[in-house]
Amino acid sequence: MEHLQPNLQLMGNDVSWDKLGFPSTIIKLGKQFSENIASLRTRFYTSPFLFPRSFPEPKKIYGREDCITQIVNQIEGHVSPLAVLGPPGIGKSAVAAAVIHDKRTVSRFGNRRHWAHFGDISSLEKFVDILCESLSFGADGHTSDFLDCGPLTSSKRQLSVVIDALRTTTSPHLLILNDFESIWDSERGGIEPILQGMYSIPHLTLLVTMRGAVVLPPTAWWLEMITLSPRAAKLLFITVYPRSDPALDDLLKTLDYLPLAVVLVAHACQVHGVTPSVLIDRWGKGKAELLEFEGEGLHSLDASISSSMNSVSINNSPHATRLLRILSMLPAGVQASELPGMAPSINNVHEVARMLTNMSLASVNHGMRIGLLWPIKSYSLKYHHLDDRSRKELYFYHFKLAEEGLRRPGHGLFTNGIQKLLENQHNIEAVLKDALQNGCIPAIEATLQYSSPRCAIQPCVDIIVKAVEAAKADEAAKGDDVARTDGSMSLTARCLQRLGEMKVAAGNYDTGDHFREAIERFEMLGDRHAIANCQISIAQCIWINAPERGIEHLKKTRQQFITLKDTSGEAKCDLRLASLYIDSDQDRLEDAHSACERALSKSDSAYDIAQCRWVMSRICMREGRLEDARSILDAALQTLRKFGDRSAVAKCLRASSSLYLHTRQLDDARMALKQAIDEHKWLGQNLDVAFCRWNLGNISEDDEAVELYQLAIPQFWASGFTFAGAECRLTLGLRYMEMGQLTDALLNLEIARPELQANGTGKLAAICLAATISCLCKGGDVNAAKLTLESNEVEIRAHFSAIQTGLHEIQGNDVQLAIDDGPTYPGR
Repeated sequence: MEHLQPNLQLMGNDVSWDKLGFPSTIIKLGKQFSENIASLRTRFYTSPFLFPRSFPEPKKIYGREDCITQIVNQIEGHVSPLAVLGPPGIGKSAVAAAVIHDKRTVSRFGNRRHWAHFGDISSLEKFVDILCESLSFGADGHTSDFLDCGPLTSSKRQLSVVIDALRTTTSPHLLILNDFESIWDSERGGIEPILQGMYSIPHLTLLVTMRGAVVLPPTAWWLEMITLSPRAAKLLFITVYPRSDPALDDLLKTLDYLPLAVVLVAHACQVHGVTPSVLIDRWGKGKAELLEFEGEGLHSLDASISSSMNSVSINNSPHATRLLRILSMLPAGVQASELPGMAPSINNVHEVARMLTNMSLASVNHGMRIGLLWPIKSYSLKYHHLDDRSRKELYFYHFKLAEEGLRRPGHGLFTNGIQKLLENQHNIEAVLKDALQNGCIPAIEATLQYSSPRCAIQPCVDIIVKAVEAAKADEAAKGDDVARTDGSMSLTARCLQRLGEMKVAAGNYDTGDHFREAIERFEMLGDRHAIANCQISIAQCIWINAPERGIEHLKKTRQQFITLKDTSGEAKCDLRLASLYIDSDQDRLEDAHSACERALSKSDSAYDIAQCRWVMSRICMREGRLEDARSILDAALQTLRKFGDRSAVAKCLRASSSLYLHTRQLDDARMALKQAIDEHKWLGQNLDVAFCRWNLGNISEDDEAVELYQLAIPQFWASGFTFAGAECRLTLGLRYMEMGQLTDALLNLEIARPELQANGTGKLAAICLAATISCLCKGGDVNAAKLTLESNEVEIRAHFSAIQTGLHEIQGNDVQLAIDDGPTYPGR
């Protein structure tokens, strides 16, 4: 500041303002300034609160082009004052900085662009100091074209100088008041007159950025900012962390596409050498939080959220932090109507929720659900403990919701109950996980209730795993004698049974230990009905690798239900037997028909009858009675859709696809399979999804078929269906041959053949071998084809006696095989 002293002294002592010939207002202002030179100079040397100029540098931002255009359009239309609103970290300051550097803004205002950053300033005097400092300089360090007001003897005098100085100039000025919420919250009474004075200056355009959703009076236009689009968030992330990662999309979704959170995490990945895949895995396991990776300073996300949390409004509302912590437990947000039931001890819960929304700590999405952006949720979980009373209320509310899962398809309220569960699915699962982690025993029963309707809701296996762990711990703590009598052992057994059933439904048949442990407990309890129900699933697991053994096991289980006089269990076995007979390699349609008729005779509800009709339609199809199959299947599909059994609907759609194929209606067949895939994916039935993709690939165009096969193969392997994976890979190799992509064809055929041999499917392995030879011939590699043929002649002769004469037709540069065109793959 020393270089200013001579000039100030000159202005104060050597210049007579009365002789300058300027208008009286200018002269008056100059005299005021001269009279205060001494105090001004003293303040320059002694003020403990000196503010560095903070005019923002131009930076590239992503996904905000529309916001910037809207604001600049309003500025060009002479609209003032303007406001940019939104939650912490949404990018309000970045957008305002982009506006101040926009070429249209620069063209209109030149260097008369001013930036005042307030951050956590909470006193009126400091506010005026910052305002004066920012108005003293324009863009790029240029001194303002009106007098430098400087800090005078009092805030009131400073304010007078500011307003008078602005009024004396007729040039347009742009002033951005950035991060205005703290000073407004603490000094609204003193700030409002200042703003009113500025609003009345016609050539001053005022733009305010502040957290929250409440507009300052009398704002003429405002923009409430939303999160970035997925694409813009990805561009922002890779600008900081320029590496590809398969988990990046999931990571950005977890961050709710909030710009500041995206930048912080990208920076953490870059600095700490953590990949998005590792980071999201750590967060999923509760081993890391976003706020661990914060930087220093007022611009950190922690500081931004903390500022809002420490506001006057929050401090004056004792229940605000409590409700915020409750909302942090609920990833899907809540309807306003649910709040009184969820937090009955907060009397003014709607008023508190409205305040949080107005401050942008909570937000309302398009579904009118009140929720928190993930960084705010993370902050709340880290710094605020949920009191026991609120936690119990939250548990009780969601445990009651879980009871909706007890109804089965066919019940009059089943569809409504499923709708409630789906609307609250993510919240219920989050609460159940928290409760199980905290050792809440009622949560175990609630988990069983919630996981009952597997035909309509995707099973969350990790929750039932936690329930098994909690139930076992409770059982062990009590001992066998007490556990048998108080229900603890039964609870553990039912959890183990449910876990096994859920894995089977998802296509994972390695469930022996779950059912074995469950049966051991049911035997100690003497629950023969439960044991028989476990045996139905065990029979299915056996059938996968040994069809006849599986059928015999199921027949014995059926006899157990007959002994127990359980007609429902008997009908369930008969219906399952009918399906296994249909899928058997042997011709057992008569057995299937008999089993289906027995099940139908014991079915008295429309839902159970529809299940039997689905199986009966498959029998008719195998018998060639396509018209009968169509009419029966249509009736079953209509009923099952009505009752909301999405799993059965998917099976009907797959059967419909087969019918359409028989009548060469390929478009309808493809549509039915695509719908079936959607249903199976919704339910987490990955193995069924893989089979549908394989079948759909067989009737699809080349590129789509290749993509479908490539998606199906790893799903087969993940489910332990190596034989299906090998056959699907053979199909992929043959399709590549048809497409003329011989290198890709050879690669897949060479991988498939040993897999097919290991699975005991020698004929398919020989087809693979013959296709390989044919592929080598077509590629012109005659020597390799000849060598392969000579080395494997015995295998080919054993499975292709019809082409024995073609095996030795190797002449010159030509190798001819009777199967040069390759075998026709399924469905073609």
